[in-house]
Amino acid sequence: MQKTYFPRQSPWGLVLVGALLGLLSAGCGESPQAAYLTIVQYGQKGEYDKIWDRIDKKSQGKLETALGMLAKVASLGAAVGGKKQEAEELSRLKGKELFVRLCQMSPKILEDFASQEIKSVKKEGDRAYLTVVASVQGKTQEREVTMIREDGLWKLSIDRELFKPGE
Repeated sequence: MQKTYFPRQSPWGLVLVGALLGLLSAGCGESPQAAYLTIVQYGQKGEYDKIWDRIDKKSQGKLETALGMLAKVASLGAAVGGKKQEAEELSRLKGKELFVRLCQMSPKILEDFASQEIKSVKKEGDRAYLTVVASVQGKTQEREVTMIREDGLWKLSIDRELFKPGE
């Protein structure tokens, strides 16, 4: 009978392989509703940088443009109010850093991360539409949230919410 020998594996090598497999499969089995609830939890914890990472690229681009305009107004207001350092900081920030800073400056942003319930999910390929019910200032509100599968993860699409016609 022939013996088969396997090369000795270092325990660190096995740990490294396990870690790499974990990174590669992260988010693979995640549902759109689980991804959305994760994003809500990030907001509840004030982890706005993680929210930015879970917004799709197209929405990030449009959001960056809108936030840039808002930052200019806020910078001007800070300058007029004698807050030169804050004005300079706001005019310098871009993208993710600007998103995080403006979220931190606006306590009302937490309203979007109030306790929420997903009422229904309609999945169409790499898109999912969630009907979400939330309680904001004691009032129940229902809204549709769009999730897009991008780079192997379900991400929030705020493209439609940014520029609704007639608003």
